[in-house]
Amino acid sequence: MFNADWIRTDLRQAFRALKRRPGSSALVIVTLAVGLGVNTVAFSAVNALVFRSPDRPGADRAGWLFAGPRGRPLQNVPLPLFEAIERDARTLDAVAAEGRMPLAIGEGAETRQVWTLLVSSRYFDVVAPDIALGRGLLMADARMDDVAVVVSERFWRARLGASPSLPTLSVTLGGRQVRVVGVMRDGFQGPGGLFEPDLWVPLAARRTVGLPVDYDTASNPWLTMVARPHYGMSAAAVAFDVLPIVKEFRGTEPSS
Repeated sequence: MFNADWIRTDLRQAFRALKRRPGSSALVIVTLAVGLGVNTVAFSAVNALVFRSPDRPGADRAGWLFAGPRGRPLQNVPLPLFEAIERDARTLDAVAAEGRMPLAIGEGAETRQVWTLLVSSRYFDVVAPDIALGRGLLMADARMDDVAVVVSERFWRARLGASPSLPTLSVTLGGRQVRVVGVMRDGFQGPGGLFEPDLWVPLAARRTVGLPVDYDTASNPWLTMVARPHYGMSAAAVAFDVLPIVKEFRGTEPSS
């Protein structure tokens, strides 16, 4: 339900945050423009837009990109909508997606569930990983016959004996053997904070590691998006670019 007092409160908090971290204002504005353009209000998670600022070009422009339907501004998006924005948006230097998912690890009596974060191919281009050992994920790491993952430092110590020999390390995930190519430093939670997965898994390998086909459908919103606009792109330009993609996907004219 629309609540004007809630909006005003979050706006005040947002602008105070922007004064403290002006480098994050570009994507905040982008997010508001996209949200308002589909008649939603994406103010409540504005603090999550303030990414840590890694030492890489464009990091100060990175943050969440919301495209929820009317009345549900922060709702996740289905895979086909993310793919449409990734394919067709021209104002974004990079757009990526993440999805939290419990997956089965191990075999037989040793099988248990761990929390994973499935991430698209450009995720670590937008969200700089804090790698303690090895490397982050690459597009090639999603090959069906040779899937690679990144594990958390605590998982590496508890389950893999803190072995520094990454080329020899593997785990059984969703009934398939996958290689370990990197160890994420303890405390790394990505842009939103509060969630520290055991494994980072290529989104493109979702079928290989046992995710049901339902997660490919337009009716299943389970992904959040992170993005980095091209340098100098205004909120209006991004809205003009992204909103028609969202509109076409939903098949309805955004109401005003």
